[in-house]
Amino acid sequence: SRSDRLVIFAVDASGSAAMARLAEAKGAVELMLARAYAKRDHVALVAFRGDGSDLLLPPTRSLVQTKRRLAGLPGGGGTPLAKGLQTAGELAHHSRSQGLSPTLALLTDGRANIDLSGRADRKQAG
Repeated sequence: SRSDRLVIFAVDASGSAAMARLAEAKGAVELMLARAYAKRDHVALVAFRGDGSDLLLPPTRSLVQTKRRLAGLPGGGGTPLAKGLQTAGELAHHSRSQGLSPTLALLTDGRANIDLSGRADRKQAG
């Protein structure tokens, strides 16, 4: 049977996440993806780095497509945590209006240093 659940993966791809931790986050997402696939959940991928965030993959049931997008995820730059949360929140709100039940899986070290407007301001970002 098909699920109406959407798992939104919001992944910190900033420089502070470092390559080793980004690889660990990708591994964790892949494990969670396998579970989502078994339950026939939808998945979506949001990445945040530099001064913004991107919806790399809109809601889908395609495990292959999600893994491909995740594998190509570059790392580096600032940590716009607020922007990542905003993008994921907007997607969750939109998906709820489409009849899906969103869940957010946030993978970050929590060290925000870019504020919501895209400026480097650690205090405001916090």
